[in-house]
Amino acid sequence: MRPGKHVIGALVALVCLALAAQAQQRNFNWVFASGAWLQFSADTMISVPMADTVSLRNASISDVNGQFALLADDFGIRNALFQTLPGGSPADLGWNVPAANYLIVPMPGPGDRYAVFITEEAPTARAGWVEVDLGANGGAGAVVGTTNWLMQNATAKLTATTDAGETGYWVLLHGDADDAFHAYHLLASGLDPVPVVSHAGTPYLASAPERNMDRYGKMFFSFQGDRLAVVKNDTSLDTNKAEVFNFNRANGVLTHWADISLQEYGAHSDPEHPLPGLRMLEGDFDLSGRYLYFAIRPMGITPGLVHQFDLESVPDSLVNSAFHWIGVTSLNVVYDGEHGAFIATAPLGYDHDYPQLGSPASGTLLLRMPVPLDFYATLPTVQFIRFTWMPWGPSLGWSENPVYQYGRNGEYLQQTNVLGGFPSPCKRYCDDITVGVPQPADEARSLIGIRPNPMQARAVLEFSAPAIADGLGPETVIWRDALGREVKCSHVARLGPSFILERDGLPGGLYVVEVRTKERSLGVVKVACE
Repeated sequence: MRPGKHVIGALVALVCLALAAQAQQRNFNWVFASGAWLQFSADTMISVPMADTVSLRNASISDVNGQFALLADDFGIRNALFQTLPGGSPADLGWNVPAANYLIVPMPGPGDRYAVFITEEAPTARAGWVEVDLGANGGAGAVVGTTNWLMQNATAKLTATTDAGETGYWVLLHGDADDAFHAYHLLASGLDPVPVVSHAGTPYLASAPERNMDRYGKMFFSFQGDRLAVVKNDTSLDTNKAEVFNFNRANGVLTHWADISLQEYGAHSDPEHPLPGLRMLEGDFDLSGRYLYFAIRPMGITPGLVHQFDLESVPDSLVNSAFHWIGVTSLNVVYDGEHGAFIATAPLGYDHDYPQLGSPASGTLLLRMPVPLDFYATLPTVQFIRFTWMPWGPSLGWSENPVYQYGRNGEYLQQTNVLGGFPSPCKRYCDDITVGVPQPADEARSLIGIRPNPMQARAVLEFSAPAIADGLGPETVIWRDALGREVKCSHVARLGPSFILERDGLPGGLYVVEVRTKERSLGVVKVACE
């Protein structure tokens, strides 16, 4: 007997989730705002305080094991120690900041290299990229060359996905006064400066007086890379819509598939809105690629809605496929969409153990609250919505309350800075999307190195698996000299999402450092102190 359509769909969704579990370690650290991060692992999602400042628009990326590696924002390009790389300041790079958007992807091929992309604010409105080698400078990293400017008159829309051969990336940009998508092909040999140009969808507003969704609205690929959704202006500055496109990963060509108009779902112009071109319309795909979610705030103080659209419907039936879940946004707030995404799917899509074949998998949508829901509260919030993949697809229907928590463990955000938005990272990567043979538990938890090495005052500890799960985090380090004598025992420090090895005045030389949890050794690493 042949399996039914719903069973096949469930198997495909679970295979996608298994691939996602391998691919999303690169997205396990989100810069959320000055003073706070969201950090993910296979089964946890926690808030991480930090002292360093980040800009509202930024991009971060982790290594293949989920440990924070690189940050790009208005302060330049910084490593896991939050040190500006040589050649990585905005002045060195020739960047005009504050910028419109950032994106980081690993360079295809061998080495610890990354491509950092930037789009600038108008009036320059340029788009460019620069290469970073984190293996240089003893592992502290360095910028390679200078910024290569690719495009003039670009919007803030910036995203990427892998090509059909999984050997490179398509980096996507859009012109600020036309209907042209520019897909640049990034390979191990570098970036092809001649883009594939697709004229698709409706033209963007030229020289709009307000900061508007044509320039700042979110643009994002599905995990599979074959679908793209774009938030833009509809008939005028105070109306929005989402355009959905099919994307050919073999040649970089886009074709228009469907429109989703904001007005069809109860949202209208708000005459008191100080930025009429920026409306609350943000979304993301689920990891199966079948469902598209959008959060919308109607006019006035009506609570916002999250809509789920079934992309297996024909375009004309998308309205009929919509399912909405009420009350997920704060009341009567100004949506600061120019500061980044408002809604995003968690990197793995779900919060608990990897789903076993035949079992439903739970997922998490994250919604950023621009202001506290309680006007007497002083803490910005993040709300979590779980959805469940069943054989017939995911459905919304459960939210955590209270929503004044920042992180799954109930920690509160200990600062009152204006929050930036969620990142819109590449969701699929060349270097770690293949499902491999898992390592034994002890081997998977062993310490594999530090960077930089040789070190000066401090270095970042690197592990072969994320070290943030309960009971697995490193707590103490034991330093031994070349003769094996213990010379120092100290606690592991924390800098934002990074575990730090502090030298604390030890004389120069070669040491063997053992890293321990409360109960066991995680392994040893040789450290040279300059």
